[in-house]
Amino acid sequence: EHDIEANGYLYRVLTLCGLGISFTGVSNHGSMGEHQISHYIDCFAGERHPGTLHGTQVGVASLTMARLQQAMLASDKPPMVKATNIDPDDMVRRMGPAVAAQCLDELRKKAFDETAAAAFNERLQELWPTLRQELKQFMVPVDEMQRLLKSTGGPISAAELGTPADF
Repeated sequence: EHDIEANGYLYRVLTLCGLGISFTGVSNHGSMGEHQISHYIDCFAGERHPGTLHGTQVGVASLTMARLQQAMLASDKPPMVKATNIDPDDMVRRMGPAVAAQCLDELRKKAFDETAAAAFNERLQELWPTLRQELKQFMVPVDEMQRLLKSTGGPISAAELGTPADF
């Protein structure tokens, strides 16, 4: 529909992502849970894959992540992270040696050990009151996200996506 406002949002997001790449030195700095869910479907659904595209899967998974975000921002207490548990042998078993090695390299860039997790939690505790209020200003309610996805004809649930319930 050539929605100028929607294009404005898109360009702002792309600009911020470009800045994020400059700051972090990696292109997947913003790959959050919604992308991980989509990649999980792609990698492990096998014959049960619904045949949907990455972007469609990300759209549905974004609703799940938004629900988690709303719950976190509703709390006066910040979320707490733990050290990242990486099982290289299991990754090799599921992905094969070559792909597992690539994934491990990328995963380790974002991983926390116990010390890093404790430092992050301490800093988040200090920042949480202000950060929480700032983030709430940018949060798009799940109902609004569902409305927008529906308006494009896109699915809004795993069932509508065609993902088997037992997957």
